[in-house]
Amino acid sequence: GSGQYGARLTGRLFVVKNRLPPSLEQLPPEPLLTEEEILSKQHAWGRKRWQDDKILQADLAGCCCDCCHVNVCNVGPKFPHISNANQCLTPQLFSGLCRLGYRLSGDAVNLIAAEGPL
Repeated sequence: GSGQYGARLTGRLFVVKNRLPPSLEQLPPEPLLTEEEILSKQHAWGRKRWQDDKILQADLAGCCCDCCHVNVCNVGPKFPHISNANQCLTPQLFSGLCRLGYRLSGDAVNLIAAEGPL
């Protein structure tokens, strides 16, 4: 065996919980993420996806398709705490989870990217 087996390594673990902060509770569902938005870093934050509906991002539940969010099938635990029993994310839920993760991970990413000791 190698002398490295069982070696003790130290490091830092950053945990970013995908929780909806109070500042984002009244946010409407935003447009779906596009490749162009990701590559250009021009964010569509704050723009509504469904102009006619009064639904909020926090109202979205696990469904089978995006039309269910604005119809009678929007049942179950709400965004971002959707049930693990629903393994099929709608495009709107996936996009919302990605946007939330991006918003919440900024501090951790900046610490990891910083030069020198953390």
